Amino acid sequence: MKDQIDQIDTFYKKKTSEETLKILKEISFIKSPSLHLPEPIVLPHEYSSLTTDTLQSSENIFSSVSEIHMSSLKHYHDLKTNFQTWSKRVEQWERLAKERHLSEAKKLAPGYLDTEQRLLKPISAKHPSTKKSCFGKKKSIVEEGDVVIIWLTREQVHPIVIERGKVFNNQFGSYAHSDMIGLPYGSQVPSSNGVGYLHILKPTPELWTKALPHRTQIVYTHDISYVQSKLRIQRGMTVLEAGTGSGNMTHALARAVGETGRVFSYEYHAKRYENALNEFKQNQILAPEGPVILSYQDVVTDGFEIKEKEVIVHAAFFDLPAPWKVIYKLIPHFSKERQSRICCFNPCIEQVQKTLKHLREFGFYDIELSEISHCEWIARKTELKDISEAADRIREVQANRKNKKRLNNENLQHTKRIKEGEEGRNWRDVGRMEKNIKNHTSYLTFATWLPLPENYQT
Repeated sequence: MKDQIDQIDTFYKKKTSEETLKILKEISFIKSPSLHLPEPIVLPHEYSSLTTDTLQSSENIFSSVSEIHMSSLKHYHDLKTNFQTWSKRVEQWERLAKERHLSEAKKLAPGYLDTEQRLLKPISAKHPSTKKSCFGKKKSIVEEGDVVIIWLTREQVHPIVIERGKVFNNQFGSYAHSDMIGLPYGSQVPSSNGVGYLHILKPTPELWTKALPHRTQIVYTHDISYVQSKLRIQRGMTVLEAGTGSGNMTHALARAVGETGRVFSYEYHAKRYENALNEFKQNQILAPEGPVILSYQDVVTDGFEIKEKEVIVHAAFFDLPAPWKVIYKLIPHFSKERQSRICCFNPCIEQVQKTLKHLREFGFYDIELSEISHCEWIARKTELKDISEAADRIREVQANRKNKKRLNNENLQHTKRIKEGEEGRNWRDVGRMEKNIKNHTSYLTFATWLPLPENYQT
């Protein structure tokens, strides 16, 4: 009875297999002409394709232990050889799959993607830094020597270096640096007299723009973000900046290109160069700790060559009084492998007109002119006070001015700084515009450069 059941089972399995194979042979495989698929790995699907010595017959009887040993060695060698062969085929298939992925990605964004290696994996720096920049380091606790941002109000933001034994003073009280060491970033620190408080924040390019000492007109955050978007700056790229100035644009570019990228920054003014050099070292964005190479030279007369450095860039940002005088000097430093972009930052329309004329003359295309108007709306809480209390305060101030009353520092009574939203007071949610609205900061001129063929003659 059991033998009959096995025979019936074998018959239906064989029949099902033959019918499935017949159906599969009738199905035609349609391949899209736009896709370049790698050849599939052909795996053995029938036992008949395997070598006969791989499958040992049950009738094989070894006469001695040595025969068993030799047979085992032979099978081990065969398995090792087959494994190496199929490993090579798998590696080849993976490589072809990556090439196909690259080709499809480049079709979606021609001229934007960089080399294949940078697309798959960021290029490691030639001189890897041992210490990350404080602007990019992932840390949550304040340590001695850190650059931190002191936030008092939206209009009062200050950078300081934490040094044990030093004290930060303002109108609300004193704050010892040693009290800040060990606190998490974002902590609220009370003053020594308990009247005021401040917040300690981790530095970012956006906060640095608010806090840095202005040596020249700076590029504000809304302009920086738009410039980086139009120049299509990404990690691993090399960017040129002509006109370091106060250095806030340099900090933003350093974060954008990352540790695998490079920023060449040029400053012709000696004092501004020294100040920027000290700040870049302090903030650890200067090479070799960071991606920035700062050069003291006038690009109008000396060009962009740097001794013992190859200056080949993918994007450029000009913050110069006369950018049209150096456009032609920049062309030899553009990448020969992809299209490059340039942005000129000019406050006057006369500068823009001359710049546009020279960009057209030297063969730039896709020329655009933009102007950014920015207004920030702030959500705040304001305290509702009784009208009689406000009137009494006004009369007190007027009386003091009339009597020219002067208070001694010793007898000065500090009024405790009230935290916005503090419980026990009558607060109301309001929205208002920022005090200093930046209507016009500059005109932003953008253009694109295509690499010239090797046999091109000027």
